[in-house]
Amino acid sequence: MLKSLLQRLFSTTRKPNRIPKSCNMIADTYEYKLEKGQVESFFAPELENQKDLVLTNWNIKLGDVVKPGDIICNLSNNMIVMEFESVFTGKIISICPLNTKLTKGTELFKVEGINQLWPK
Repeated sequence: MLKSLLQRLFSTTRKPNRIPKSCNMIADTYEYKLEKGQVESFFAPELENQKDLVLTNWNIKLGDVVKPGDIICNLSNNMIVMEFESVFTGKIISICPLNTKLTKGTELFKVEGINQLWPK
């Protein structure tokens, strides 16, 4: 019982707080499966120090295929630089213009589900 309690307290793997409603979680990982043709939008995160948060760099372009763990873009202000990574395998179908000032709920990009091209 003590071992179980310690594992829960000091576990390094935690599930994300928000699981997109339209996605099926695969096992106990941070990867979500989009069905072919299914689209998921990603929005600017809500941060305490969000003042003057700007989209500063795209590591992808329209039409690129991304997989879980790929760094999509960088968001920054005078206090932080944050990398935004993909949790889906899919094709980028929409991106926000570079140097856009971000507010809560600003859409950053959209991913469309495709047939998985590579094994895990």
